[in-house]
Amino acid sequence: LWRTDTMDAPQRWKARELVALAYLLEADDQRRAGNGAQAVETLQRALDLGGELVDVLYALAEYYERERDFENARQIYEKIKTRAPLSWRPYKALGALYVKVEQYGPALEEMQQALLMGAATPGLYNNLAVASINVGDLDRGVAYLRQAVEMAPERVDIWYNLGMVLHGAGRR
Repeated sequence: LWRTDTMDAPQRWKARELVALAYLLEADDQRRAGNGAQAVETLQRALDLGGELVDVLYALAEYYERERDFENARQIYEKIKTRAPLSWRPYKALGALYVKVEQYGPALEEMQQALLMGAATPGLYNNLAVASINVGDLDRGVAYLRQAVEMAPERVDIWYNLGMVLHGAGRR
């Protein structure tokens, strides 16, 4: 173990950060082994130690999402937005979460913010399409799907979505 009493403040912070990241890896192993409650406890220890590192917060939010505890996941993504104000990742994650719970208006708001911040990814465009179509904006949804296909022509799921939307709308 390290002797933190002999370290200066930046060294102590780095040591705490490394231990917190080790907890993050341990929690991932626990989750994969089916020990969800234990993984959450380990992630909480990591948060206590690491001063709420963004990576640990993402892991905890993703855990809650997998467990279908969407409200806790949402709260953590909101916290990440304050911790990493220049990052588009929490906006994209919140948008995808809102799509999962079929709250398409908030989903569009979050994902459009992510897009403005530079998150032009095929997955984001696909989710923007889903949300747009579900609020009644078929043309915008098709445009988002076409953008996603252009960016990632290998993504069969996006081609499928585009085909289903065009077929359902009687378009080509």
